[in-house]
Amino acid sequence: MSKLSQLDLPQSSGLVVHILSAIAQQEKKFRPQQLLMSRYFASNDLPRLKDAEASLAFQFELEGVSPVKGQFTTGIAVELDPKHLHQIGDITASKVIRNILLTCSCTETIKPCVHQVHCLNYLRRQLTQRSPSDAVEWMQSCITDGRQAGRKLVESLTYLKPDIEETLAETDPDEDPDRRLQRIQWRLQYSNYGVSIQAHLQTSRKRGGWNKGRLLRDNLDSVPDTALSHPADKMLVLVLQSAEDSYRGQTPRVIRECLRLLIDHPNCTLDDPVQTPIRIREVPVEVRVEQEAEAFKPAVFQSNVRIDAIHEDPTIFLGTIHNQESLLLRIDRQRHVLFMSTIESRILRLINDLSAAERREAIMDRDTAEKFADLIVHVAKPKRLEVQLPESLAGPEQPLEPKIELHLSPRGKEGLQVALRVACDAVVEPPVPGQDPERLRIATTAGRFQLLRALEEEASIAEEFAQAAELNLLPYDAPFTWLAATPDDALDLLQRIQNLGEKAPPVCWPKSQPMQVVGEITPQRLQVKLSSGRDWFGLDGFAELNGLEIPLAELLSALRQGRRFVPLGDGQFAQISDTLRQRLGAIQDVSIGDGNELRVSKAGTAVVEEALGSDISVDADMSWKDALARLAGARKLKPKVPENLRADLREYQVSGYEWLAKLAHWGIGGVLADDMGLGKTVQALGILLDRAKNGAALIIAPTSVGSNWQRESEKFAPSLRPMLYREHDRQTLIDSAGPGDLIITSYQLLQRDVDRFTKRAWNTLVLDEAQFIKNFNTKTAQAVRQIEADWHLALSGTPLENHLGELWSLMRTVSPGLLGSWEKFRKNFAEPIERHRSKDRLLALGRVVRPFILRRTKKEVLSELPERTEVVRLAEFSEAERKKYDAARLAALNELTQGGSEDSDPQMRIRVLAWLTRLRQLACHPRLVDKRWDKSSAKLDLFMEIVSELREGEHRALVFSQFVQHLSLLRESLDRVGIKYQYLDGATPAAKRQEAVDAFQAGHGDLFLISLKAGGTGLNLTAADYVIHMDPWWNPAVEDQATDRAHRLGQLRAVTVYRLVAKDTIEQQILALHEDKRELIAGVLDGADRAGRLSTDELISLIRLSQIEGH
Repeated sequence: MSKLSQLDLPQSSGLVVHILSAIAQQEKKFRPQQLLMSRYFASNDLPRLKDAEASLAFQFELEGVSPVKGQFTTGIAVELDPKHLHQIGDITASKVIRNILLTCSCTETIKPCVHQVHCLNYLRRQLTQRSPSDAVEWMQSCITDGRQAGRKLVESLTYLKPDIEETLAETDPDEDPDRRLQRIQWRLQYSNYGVSIQAHLQTSRKRGGWNKGRLLRDNLDSVPDTALSHPADKMLVLVLQSAEDSYRGQTPRVIRECLRLLIDHPNCTLDDPVQTPIRIREVPVEVRVEQEAEAFKPAVFQSNVRIDAIHEDPTIFLGTIHNQESLLLRIDRQRHVLFMSTIESRILRLINDLSAAERREAIMDRDTAEKFADLIVHVAKPKRLEVQLPESLAGPEQPLEPKIELHLSPRGKEGLQVALRVACDAVVEPPVPGQDPERLRIATTAGRFQLLRALEEEASIAEEFAQAAELNLLPYDAPFTWLAATPDDALDLLQRIQNLGEKAPPVCWPKSQPMQVVGEITPQRLQVKLSSGRDWFGLDGFAELNGLEIPLAELLSALRQGRRFVPLGDGQFAQISDTLRQRLGAIQDVSIGDGNELRVSKAGTAVVEEALGSDISVDADMSWKDALARLAGARKLKPKVPENLRADLREYQVSGYEWLAKLAHWGIGGVLADDMGLGKTVQALGILLDRAKNGAALIIAPTSVGSNWQRESEKFAPSLRPMLYREHDRQTLIDSAGPGDLIITSYQLLQRDVDRFTKRAWNTLVLDEAQFIKNFNTKTAQAVRQIEADWHLALSGTPLENHLGELWSLMRTVSPGLLGSWEKFRKNFAEPIERHRSKDRLLALGRVVRPFILRRTKKEVLSELPERTEVVRLAEFSEAERKKYDAARLAALNELTQGGSEDSDPQMRIRVLAWLTRLRQLACHPRLVDKRWDKSSAKLDLFMEIVSELREGEHRALVFSQFVQHLSLLRESLDRVGIKYQYLDGATPAAKRQEAVDAFQAGHGDLFLISLKAGGTGLNLTAADYVIHMDPWWNPAVEDQATDRAHRLGQLRAVTVYRLVAKDTIEQQILALHEDKRELIAGVLDGADRAGRLSTDELISLIRLSQIEGH
C-alpha cells in the first residue's frame, strides 16, 4: 500500500503547507517569459493525474498541441523524497524544497520546463482549493485502482452494442474531420396546429451517405460556410436567425419566406423518423364555378384539390401574415409535396362562407351566378387567385394588342422599381409580358368579356426593349422587373430611355414624376480658383448650369460617393459628364485632404495641370504659375551625363540619368526601380556628381552594401569623397560634410544615431535597397523620414513586394503628399485593388505613381544578358516525413478552424502564421521542428544529389534559405563529404561578408550558402552559374532579388535556378501564389490587371489545400 494512504489527518495540514511551499519555490526558478507558453495548451488538455504508486509521487501524462512542438505527449513526475516524510512533524519547508524531484520526458534544456510548471500549477490549485482533510482525501484518490479502471473501460465500450451503426452514424470517431463534408438539412415539423423549420448539421460518413445530423438550436449564423452548400442556405440561416433574435420566432410571414427559399431545394425533408423528402410548391388559389344544366355551384381549389373545411382538415395549416393576408399550407403526404398559397382576407372569408355546413349544397341559378361572376372577377390576381368560369358566364373573346409600358415606382428612399408590363386599361394590375394567365376575364358595367393575350409576342417585344435600355444591368427583382437601388442607377436609366426616343415605350409613374435630369455639367461650365500654401495648392470654384452655381465641393462629394448626378432641388438633377468626372477624379487621386476642400501637394502639379487643361476657367496666384514654370523647365531640360563620370553608360542608363536629372530640377523625389543588376548605383552616381556642388549627400544602405558604394564611387566617380560613417569620428564627419562628400551609413546606424543626422540639412538623400522602409511604422522608416534633404532618391529593385502599403510608405518618404494620408490611400486605392480587384483603381494608381518611378527589366534592356532558366525540383517525402507533416497539418486545421474569426480573435492571424512557419520548416527538414529526428530528409537528399551533379559539370552555385537552421543542416552534410563552401548569414560581420564574397569570386568553394534576408541584396556573385532556393518565400520578388546576385551585368554564362519544393505541402501552395504577386507589381508599375493580399481565411485555406491529392 502507498504511504500516501497512511497519512493521518492531524499531520495533513503541515504536509499540504510544505508541498505548496515547495511548488512555490520551484515556480520562482521558472522564467516568466516561458510561463507565457502555457497559453498554447488548450483548456481541455490540462494535466491528468495518471498514477501515484510511490509515496507522494504524482505522475502526469500531458497531451497537447502547440505551434512550436506540434502534437506531443509528455510524461512528468513530481515526487517528494520518501526518506524525508517518515516524520512529518520534523519536516521543514526548506527540506521539502530541497528534496522535491521533477522529471519530464521533453527535451527542453531549461528546467523546470513549461510542462513541469504546468503540472505544479495544477497541484497547487488542487490543494489550495481544499481543506487539509479534503486535500489528503484527494491525494488518496489519486492512487490507481486497476479494477475501477477496468470497469470504466467496459462502460466506455458502448459502441460495441448491436446499434453500432446508429452510434457510428452520429459520431464517426475514426474519420478525419478535415476530409468530412458537411451540409444543412432543412426539416419541417408540420401539423394543422403549427409549422416550424429546423436546421440540422449533417456530416458525411466515411463509407458513404450522411449521418443523422445535429439540431442547430441557436447561433445559426455560426454555421461554417462550407456547410452552406446550396445557394439558398445562407439566406435561410439569416432569416431564421433574425426571427430568433426578434423573439417573435417563426411567424407565418417567416415560414412563407423560408418555404419560398426551399422551393427546389434538394435537402428538405419532413421531421419524421425517416426524414421523408418533401417538395415545396407555391400555387394560386382557384375559384371555380361548375355548371350542370342551369344550376351553378362555386368552390375553392388549391392545385386541383377542393379546399373545404379548413379548420377540420389535418392536412391544412392556416396562419395569419397580417390582417389583410393569410398563409394557406396543404400537405400531400402521398406525393411528398407541400402546397403553399397566399390568400387575401376576403378570399379566406369566401372559403369559410362556401365551406359553411348550411351552404355546402347551395345551388345558384343563372342570375345569381352572373352576380357572383361579376364579384369574383374583380378580385382575381395572377399567381394569387385565379377564376375559372364556364363559357356561359365568361363572356365573348377578343384579342389584346401586345403593347408594352414601362412602369416606374419609388422603392425605398432613393430607388426605383422598374417593370415592363402589358398595356391593359381594363385591369388594375397590368399583366407581366409572356406570363400566365393567357386569358384575362374582365367584368365592367357593360358586361363581361375575355381578353386573349399573345404571350410569346409580348415577351419578345419586352425583351427587345430591355436590351436596348440595358435593363439587365440592374439587379433582377422578378420577371421583367428590376430594381434601380440608387438615384444614380435611376437617373442613368431615365437618360437611357430618353436617348431611345420613339423606340422607348410609354413611361408610367404612380403620380407625378419624382426625378428628372435637366442638364450636364461639362468642363467648360467649371470655374476654378487656385491658391497656395507652404507645400500645397488649394482648388475651389463652381459650375454654372441653367443659372445655378453648383459648388465644386458638391461635385467632389458626388465623385467620392461614386455618384454621377448632383441634386439641384425639386427632384431635378444635373449629370456630371464623363470627361469632367475623369479629370476631377485624377485631381482627387493626388489630393492631400479627406474633406471637401481640395488640396494637392506640389508633386501633383503635373496631374492638376493636365486635368485643368485649356477648357476650364482658372484663376491662379503666382505660386501656381511658378510651379508650372519649374515643371516646364524640367520637361525642356536636356541633361548631359557629367564628364567626370568614368563609366560607359548603356543607352537605358543614360535615359535613367536624364530622368533623375529632370526630377531633381523639378525638386520632386523619385524611385529608380530597375531590375537587380542593371546598374542603379552608377546611374545614381551620375546624379550625385551633377548635384555635388550644392552640398553633401547622405546615402543610407544595408550594412552589406555600404562598402560597395565606397568602391563604386572610387571607381566611377573619383571626384566624390565617399566616407563610411562607421569608420570616422562620427559627429565631426557629419558636421564637416560639404560639397562633393558622400556620407554612407546603414539603416541600423541611422536609427541609432538619428539625432545626429537630423541636426543638419542634406543636399541629397539616397535610400539604397529602399524596401527597408516599406513598413511605415517601423523605427527605421520613422528615422528616415526625419532626415531633411533638398531632394530624395530611392533605389530598389522591389519597391513593391507584398501589398500596396509598402508602396505608400516608400512614396510618403521620397514624394510626401503624392498619395495622401494612409486612410485616404487605403480607401482610394489599397482596398479597392487588393480586396475588390478593381481594374480602374489599379490603372489610376499606375497613372499617379508612374511619373515618379522608373522601372526597366533585364528582358527589356539587356538582350545580351545570358539566358536564365528556372526549374522546380520536387522532393518526395519518406513515409515517416509524410506522417509527421500530415499530423501537423491536421493539428493546425483543428486549432485554427475551431477558433473564432480574425475579428473576434486578434491573435488569429499570428497563430495562423506560426503554424504556416512550422509547416514550411517540416517541408524542409523535420529536425527544424523536432530535434530528436535522427534521419535525413527528402529535400536534403535531393540537394546533395544536385550538388553532386553540379560538381561533375564544374558548375558553382549560390544556395539560399530563409532558415539559418536549415543552412546549418546543409553545412553538416557538406562537411561530412568534404565539399568546400562559403557561408554568410545575418550574424556575419560586414568585413567577413566581403571576404567571403571575394573568396568565392576568386574560385574558393563550389557553393556559397546564404541566408535569404542577409544576402539577398547588394552582393555581386557572378562566379556562380546556378542558384538553388532551398525553400520558397512568399514573394517571388525577394527570390528574384537573390537570384540576381548571379544573373546580372558581368555574368557570361547561362544561369539555371533550381527551386526545391516538397511535394504535396504548403510549399506548392506558395508557388501558386507567386504569379499573383508578380501581377501585383506589374499592375502598379507596368499597368497589369490584378493585385491582391491574402486574408487570414485564405492563409488557412493554404494549409487545407497542402495535402496529397485525393486525401
